Amino acid sequence: MAALRALRPCRELRSRCCSSGLDPTDPGRFGQLSFWENFHKESGQTEWFLNPVASLEVLGPSLQAISARALPGIQPRVLHLGCGTSSLGIELARHSVARAAKLTVSNLDFSPQAIDFMQKAFPSNLDDAASRNEWIVADALKMPYAKASFDLLVDKGTFDAFEAADTSARNADRTSTLCLEVDRILKRHSDAMWLQITHSAPELRLEALNAALGPTNARKDWRISFRSLGEDESGFEYFVYSIRRRVDESK
Repeated sequence: MAALRALRPCRELRSRCCSSGLDPTDPGRFGQLSFWENFHKESGQTEWFLNPVASLEVLGPSLQAISARALPGIQPRVLHLGCGTSSLGIELARHSVARAAKLTVSNLDFSPQAIDFMQKAFPSNLDDAASRNEWIVADALKMPYAKASFDLLVDKGTFDAFEAADTSARNADRTSTLCLEVDRILKRHSDAMWLQITHSAPELRLEALNAALGPTNARKDWRISFRSLGEDESGFEYFVYSIRRRVDESK
């Protein structure tokens, strides 16, 4: 039940669940490609939780940190994990700090419908920001990236969807697999982080993260911090969670 309460999907998602032909009471639908293909086909461009402008206010300090530490000739890399049809990756690349650092963004989603929509909306020749964005169809549980590829992973609702799907027997333990994959592709420096924007309150999200990150000895390798972002007009409170590996950079 915690995962169901943590997801609290937007009104648009609720209204389209039934049209997918899947049981709208089954949390396992959030792990099914057919559900998301139908959703993106009907929805067009959709933003989850915070719009890109509000998200950039949250992400600003992280963009500055990873850009400041970038070595000459090496571009900071950001992964928008489960991007759907959000334009956040484009707006990230347009940020003045990201533009100066020539930061690149990989937008990954397992829905071909979503990625096709965004590639057409933001072709690489549209502008400089679009040229520093790529759109990738791939499974978040088996991403096509080398170890230690990204300085920052941005997640607006992806962990929420995996958490909800985990309550269905056919999708069990996907959050743990997701954490292992994030750990694999995240760079090993003190500013590298997995940043989650969500409705999920700390008493729910911290429990879910601690369970997904593995046994006690594995959890000690991570630092999790969070803060409230306030409430929207519907009274939903938003939070941002920063998940970082403990790194000894003196070695």
